[in-house]
Amino acid sequence: MKFNKKYFLVLIVVILFFNGCSKFSNTTLKKEVAMDTKLQESLDTFFTYFSEADIKDFKENELTEEEMINFSVYHNFIHDFDKFTIFKERCCALIESKYVKESEEYFFGKQASKHESTGKYELLDNKYKVFLANKGELTISKTDKLYDLGNGEYLAELSIYNVNGFEEDLKGIFEELKKGNSKFIKLKVKKTAKIKKVNQNGNERFILLAYETQQEK
Repeated sequence: MKFNKKYFLVLIVVILFFNGCSKFSNTTLKKEVAMDTKLQESLDTFFTYFSEADIKDFKENELTEEEMINFSVYHNFIHDFDKFTIFKERCCALIESKYVKESEEYFFGKQASKHESTGKYELLDNKYKVFLANKGELTISKTDKLYDLGNGEYLAELSIYNVNGFEEDLKGIFEELKKGNSKFIKLKVKKTAKIKKVNQNGNERFILLAYETQQEK
């Protein structure tokens, strides 16, 4: 077989190209961030908001308005119940859609184009109705790794845990988790989240861009 120097050089160029792309992907596109205690706790709290609301997986730019509304209503129900008014029958409570819009903007950087009833929450006179017993399973999110993607965007690898028989004190729960093999805290699923750092009136925060279940390796 006659050796063809031309094709050999082309092959070398192709190999070097793909090798370079691989290195670029592993370093420039996924530069791991060393998290200090403050950042770790901030991210764990941020991501726990989504796991406790059991938000559905979504790819970037594919978050449905219904899911965004569902999350925002539930988040206020758990963390800002003072914004609700209770029905005289005491079966349920109402929250004005303006508060739901504020949460959408805060956590996702955008608002639903139209506010209407969802599969979970009925809209009555511009207020969402939530049954008082409508409290989900307690979960927490732990940020395992964080990667800098550039342009203020980050990729986080998360572990989601179910919590049973334990007080709803995040700091105490995470202290229990550090002990390992806790009978109260069990791994539920692994997630990957894409977030972006935004600055509003001098205050920095993250918004969620994508949230997906990790594929088993």
